[in-house]
Amino acid sequence: MRYWLFLFLIFSLFYDRLHAQYCTPPTSTTAITPTTTTQFTATFPAGTAPVFTFTATAGCTYTFATCGLSTVDTYLRIYNAAGTLVQGWDDQCGFLQTNAVWLCPTSGAYNIQLSQFFCQPLFGAASVSYFTSCPTTSCTNPIVNAGNDLVLCAGGSVQLAGVASIGSGSGSTAPLTILWSPAAGLSATNILNPIATPTSTSTYTLTATQGTCTSQDQVVVTVNPIPTVSGTAQTFCPGSSVTLNATGTPSGGAFLWTPGGQTTNSITVSPTATTSYNVQYTIGGCSANSSITATQINGLDFANIQAPGNSSICEGQSITLYGQVFEAGLTEAVGQGAGITVQYGISTTDTDPATWPLSAWSSATYNPASLVNPNNDEYQATLSNLGPGTYYYAFSYTYNGCTAYGGYNTTGGGFWNGTSNLNGVIVVNPNITPSFAPIAAICSGSAFPALPATSTNGITGTWSPAPNNLQTTTYTFTPTAGLCALPATISVVVNPLPSLSIANTPNTTVLNCSQTTISLSAVGSGSFAWANGVIPISTGPTISVTTPGTYTLGVLDQNGCASTTSITITQDISVPVAAITTTPSTQVLTCSTPAITLNGTGGNTYSWSNGSTTISTTSTTTITTPGTYTLAATGLNGCIDTEVLVISQNITAPVALIQNVTGTNNLNCNITSIGLNASGGVSYSWSNGTTVLASTTNLTVTAAGTYTVTATGTNGCIDTATITINQQANTIPIFNAIAPICIGSSFVLPTTSTNAVTGSWNPAPNFNATTIYTFTPTVGLCANPVTLTVIVHPYPTISAQNDTTCAGSIGTITTQVSIPGGTYIWSPSASNQANLSLVVGLTNSYQVIYSVAGCADTATASIVVKPVPQVLTQNDTICSGEIATIGAFVDLPNGTYSWSNGSSTSFQTLSPTVTTNYILVYTVNGCSSAPATATVTVLPVPNITISNQTICAGNAVTLVANANPSGIFFWGPNHTQGSSTNTFTPQQDTTIQVFNVLNGCSSDTIQTTVTVLPQPISSFTADVLQGCVPLSVSLSADIGNYSSYTWETSNQLSASGELATLTFNTNGTFSISLTTTLNGCSSTTTIPNMIAVDNYPIASFEPSSEVFTEPNQALSFWNSSIGATSYVWNFGDGATSNEEGPTHVFQVENQGVDVVLFAFSDLGCADSASFFIGFDPGLVYYIPNTFTPDGDQFNQTFLPIFTTGVDPYNYQMLIYNRWGEIIFESLHPNIGWDASYGPKGNSCPSGTYTYVITIKTPSVDKRQTITGHINLIR
Repeated sequence: MRYWLFLFLIFSLFYDRLHAQYCTPPTSTTAITPTTTTQFTATFPAGTAPVFTFTATAGCTYTFATCGLSTVDTYLRIYNAAGTLVQGWDDQCGFLQTNAVWLCPTSGAYNIQLSQFFCQPLFGAASVSYFTSCPTTSCTNPIVNAGNDLVLCAGGSVQLAGVASIGSGSGSTAPLTILWSPAAGLSATNILNPIATPTSTSTYTLTATQGTCTSQDQVVVTVNPIPTVSGTAQTFCPGSSVTLNATGTPSGGAFLWTPGGQTTNSITVSPTATTSYNVQYTIGGCSANSSITATQINGLDFANIQAPGNSSICEGQSITLYGQVFEAGLTEAVGQGAGITVQYGISTTDTDPATWPLSAWSSATYNPASLVNPNNDEYQATLSNLGPGTYYYAFSYTYNGCTAYGGYNTTGGGFWNGTSNLNGVIVVNPNITPSFAPIAAICSGSAFPALPATSTNGITGTWSPAPNNLQTTTYTFTPTAGLCALPATISVVVNPLPSLSIANTPNTTVLNCSQTTISLSAVGSGSFAWANGVIPISTGPTISVTTPGTYTLGVLDQNGCASTTSITITQDISVPVAAITTTPSTQVLTCSTPAITLNGTGGNTYSWSNGSTTISTTSTTTITTPGTYTLAATGLNGCIDTEVLVISQNITAPVALIQNVTGTNNLNCNITSIGLNASGGVSYSWSNGTTVLASTTNLTVTAAGTYTVTATGTNGCIDTATITINQQANTIPIFNAIAPICIGSSFVLPTTSTNAVTGSWNPAPNFNATTIYTFTPTVGLCANPVTLTVIVHPYPTISAQNDTTCAGSIGTITTQVSIPGGTYIWSPSASNQANLSLVVGLTNSYQVIYSVAGCADTATASIVVKPVPQVLTQNDTICSGEIATIGAFVDLPNGTYSWSNGSSTSFQTLSPTVTTNYILVYTVNGCSSAPATATVTVLPVPNITISNQTICAGNAVTLVANANPSGIFFWGPNHTQGSSTNTFTPQQDTTIQVFNVLNGCSSDTIQTTVTVLPQPISSFTADVLQGCVPLSVSLSADIGNYSSYTWETSNQLSASGELATLTFNTNGTFSISLTTTLNGCSSTTTIPNMIAVDNYPIASFEPSSEVFTEPNQALSFWNSSIGATSYVWNFGDGATSNEEGPTHVFQVENQGVDVVLFAFSDLGCADSASFFIGFDPGLVYYIPNTFTPDGDQFNQTFLPIFTTGVDPYNYQMLIYNRWGEIIFESLHPNIGWDASYGPKGNSCPSGTYTYVITIKTPSVDKRQTITGHINLIR
């Protein structure tokens, strides 16, 4: 065994020499620094495989040991920086023990791994001691410089600039060696200028060694991440601006937009067409680009306000608005065009509808009538519920997310522009509320008064519903159609007749024995009067009556309305007849009749008494005690009668007795019954407590228990007597159980039970078979027979079969038994199964004991174990097209190799096209190894392509190389590491090379050419730089002969050509941009705020009074002009002012003037407004209130007298009668009313009439109405 262990150790050492880093995956990495003093690592638990990193110096000796520091076999393996195994040691104290003593051949970084001997994690805890010793030979250290720190972008490469030379004065002839560490990311570690491709910021150490002399220097390569930049495409409506936003990651970088050159993350642009913008994001020298597109949405071709334009309605009326929209290819078809959303808005200010709040807008509906004109789609909306005032309205049309507003003019309108196409105007006139004199209330059923046909303020109309004199009603006055007046209501109160009733206390109308007085009370309010027939009794609200009769009540309320009611009182004083009967029909209480019910008749209510106490107030009562009982019966009228009855009692009980005829109270196996006799009563009942047994005098019992007899006397009273009878039970013999025996053993059956019962057994004992034995008690004893079973078990037999298996596999010993159902005990195993199966490593013998019911047999068998071979495989890695070598090492010779590709040799060479696993099974003596895998990793070789580029001077070019598959790209003559794209700005035509390396496999080197074209120069002039809307500007480019010219303004105007004319229709300052193109290269020049344009202002004002009422009157003016900065007033009397809102004293008498306001903008754009202020001296008139057309030539005609302020050609006087009818009309102030009506001149009767006079004041063109009443007396 030791021989095989030694051979396996030698084999493992040889194998480890060939094995790559690491033997087993490391679970932790710890840096250590060996010195001349022994140090110790931490203790690592089982299941770990720690790695220790350290820097070794050439010529120094390093010692590592675990002796005394571990509890299990351990192994140490040293690897260099390239991952190659340098040396390995078994470090278990004892057999083959050796410390790890190593002489460093080359200075550099090394790793040492602590693991189990068989290349597994530790089986137990362990730690490592270590120290070093170096020769003391003096030398001069080499001179080393790792170069300046470097910065690159993620995915890029940089060349390290290391310098190393022999130290001054060094006499050593040893060669100078260099080593970069760590090796990760370096193209080589043993040259001064390797290519570094770190994935993160790394510090590289350059170590120069000459003999035992070493120097080091470090360089830091900072890796900045490639940023990302992104943004969301936006859409915009024609004529509007759009904001583009970009987000760069990580934050803190710089943005650059093209075109435009803006450097913020968010820009606002005003393109005139769909435009793509490039944003470049740079941070830490690394850049990323993204393209964001602003897409112009297709807008509408035409929209307007169609009707009614400007109109007026009365308050409460509604009006329908109409607007039309046109979009080519959409509204031309019959029916409603899809995708257009139309709203109507209303405002109290005449401003741009685009500034109106959302609350001002509502949805409009499609007008089906527009089908007759399929060119345009017409929409409508109805305005209602508007208060008095002036309102402005407009339509909004939204299509593709863009909203336009329709405006009105008399020629068809168009898009709202605030000048020619305006908001529509609706004037809502206030309604007059008619007024009427109140009408006096009436009583229900009285005559109804007349309702006036004309209001006191002159409004004519009709009333509804028809008059109703039975209940209060509200009547609605509907003004004559065409008048701006509101309906009015008037209520005519119809007072109900007063509510009246009589309440009688108590609630009865009959006088009787119990009710000798009835109180009558008036229910209602007002003045009361009581009478008995025709005889007055009282005027109070309550009277008391003691005699029958009819009583009448009258009432008069505060409204003067009266009601009457009456009540009749009768009398009943007849006496009832009281009587008593009993249930049952007896007057004696006994035990069988413990209660008697007394029944009363003859009355309506009853009262029972026992002479001292009232015991009941019902018609019946039940009594249980003797005595004299009195019944008082009361009739319905309260009259009373009485009756008396005497009740006696007999409740003497009998005496019950039981005689035991047998003379004993105990039943047993000799006495099986007992006789009992009862006495003392006239009848009997026997019971055992749960069941009635008999109703006779005598009873015979045969079972134990308590027996009761109940004796009943002649009066039904009872008495009981009780006797207890006992039962003596037979004895049950008790024996201890006899344990089961195996065949041939013996036992004894006892002749006396454990509770002292004697007897005999049958049959005789049987020692060879299980038998049931019966015990018979001695004759004469009161005891029962019993049985006892004695079990006899047979002996089983068992045999076992040997087995042969491979080490580590399952060996099985099978058994056979004569009697199933027993138990198995195996040794040396803890199994309790019939067959023994276990994984075995050594040949061994096993014994089994088989037991059934305590009877056992034994058997012995062996498992012979053959060894299983161990296999270690060798992998290989190649580039596509190369040849690989794989193989296997085994510990047992003379076996057979079976590879998954059919090979049967230990090693083989092959050239797969893809990474392939080859599985080997090695078999010796019928035992096969576990399948072992050797892998050939095939790395792909990239295929690279690239295209030539042409750019404009000053622009960056991005070359894109395509590699399949792709690894790391190297650009230019210096093979600079980078990504698949290479962005730079060449100043001239340039050729650049590129190749791709993936996992050490390199593509061919290819090259591409970048051609650089010159940029054109853009400069220009304008003929005018400022003016009023609309302003026409002519633009001219300074240089001709370019292939194209594109003009753009900051308000989205555009043109093309060397010369261009642009018209600015909105106010503001505008930037002009010219873009010229030559050979596909474009440049743009922008002059900010080059053109200044002003709107024409809107002049508007209001005076504090529209008329003069006196000479030399002072008026103030409120200036509501829009867009003006200076003003000139002409007051029409020769005076002027430059104030914004002046106050002026007019030097005029009895005449009007025109006041004119001139409003100017900053750039001199002007507008004017005027207002005529008339002169109104006021009305002077006299109107009489009475006239007497009685033929005496005095005061015969009703003629109002007007002295001033009346236009005789705009005069009307109407006369109304009391029913609202017009009976007279005059159209001249000199024609009065002569108290007649109709074409025949019929005379009007005396009374009060209403006049309504409407006149016009000529100086101010204003109408006025005068209303009043005239009394006609004949």
